[in-house]
Order: sequence, then structure tokens, then C-alpha cells
Amino acid sequence: MRFRAHRDWQTLLRSPRFNILKLSETRLPTASLFRSWIRIRDNHSGAEIGGMAEGFSLDMSRIRAAAEAYERLLLDDLRRSCPAFLRGDAPYGIGVANHLQDATRRAYAEFWERSLLDDPAWVSKLSLGKASTVKRNTPAGDVVICSLLHTTGLIGSGYGFTEDEALDSARRSIQRNLDFPQEKRTFNCGFQDPKELVLTPQEDPWLECVLVGVFNPGELPKFGRFR
Repeated sequence: MRFRAHRDWQTLLRSPRFNILKLSETRLPTASLFRSWIRIRDNHSGAEIGGMAEGFSLDMSRIRAAAEAYERLLLDDLRRSCPAFLRGDAPYGIGVANHLQDATRRAYAEFWERSLLDDPAWVSKLSLGKASTVKRNTPAGDVVICSLLHTTGLIGSGYGFTEDEALDSARRSIQRNLDFPQEKRTFNCGFQDPKELVLTPQEDPWLECVLVGVFNPGELPKFGRFR
């Protein structure tokens, strides 16, 4: 599930829509990881937002941080245009990529990752030092979800197109959770088939962006298109 790190970064630098306001980077020697923080501005809306991500190379941490900020900008636009569209009791996944199919695949992977972490049967089977993986079929192709139980009790969870990618993602998740603990979210909607909403901007997009989730019926956002 790799970005074309250098090429995608150059595309972002040349984008007429987005400006990079701040970029900082550090190495995490204990985990052999790099971490990048970025802040970008959407020149169309004037909105500013940050992203943070880890990677086993500086280029990958940088592009993942930019992708996270891009996702958050588009998701915030959606929430402003239709506050009731996203359900608070339901998981969702958002993905970005160069191609719509890969963005859709990532979004489904994140949706299933969040759904599994809310499944007591899945969480109870996790054991120290052993990666738990499961393959899920999506309309855009198969994805692999991986969870790791840390000695602190924290769970690292990630996804990929292969088991190795999912395991790398879960390891990065553990480091993020150790450095920035977050309260676990629970969902109460029961299983429902997710729907797809394309959030890719019509003007000057950087990457394709897809949202997958359980949405409130009757609530239609002012932008985006269902698939």
C-alpha cells in the first residue's frame, strides 16, 4: 500500500490548491522509525490543518503525514456541509491514493480495522508477541488487517494489501499509541453494509479520496458523490 513518496511529494509542492505552512521531522531511534508533522492550507477554503505520521523512511513519514492532513481537510469540509451525515455510533474509513480503486481499498481497510477493534471476540484472541491477521474482501480488492498486543496492554492495529504491509502498519500504530495515548472508541450500531462516498475535490485535487462508512439516511452532503 505504498505511496510513490518522492513523486507524490513533488505533486503536492506544485499544487495550486495546497500550501505547506510547516514541516518538522524527527527520528525515533528506539523504534527505527521517522515521524513527520505537517501543516497545510487549502487555498480554496482558507482552512488549515495538520497531520502526523510515522514511516520506516523519512520520505514515507512525510508523505503519510501530508496524506493524513489532506484526509482531515476533506473530512472537515464534509462535516461542515452536512454535520449529521456521519454517525457517531458507527465506524468509518477514509483512504487516499493516486488511483480511485486504491483509495477505495484503503478506505474499506480502515473501516474493517476499526470494526474489528470494536469486536470483543477479536480483541480477546490477541496474545503478546504474536500478530493476529485476517483477510477481508472488499469491492476494490482484498485487504489484510493486523493487530498486535503490546506489553503495556495497548493494541497496535493496521492494514495493508499484504500481510507484511499490515504488520508494518500495526507496528507504527503501537509507537503512535505509546507516544500519544487515545481513549478507545466504541460503536453501538451493529453490523451494517458500508457505503462509498468519493470526496476527491473537483478542482485541483492532490490525490483521490474515498470515505466508506455507515451514514445517516436522508442526510445528503453538498459535495462528493456516491458510488
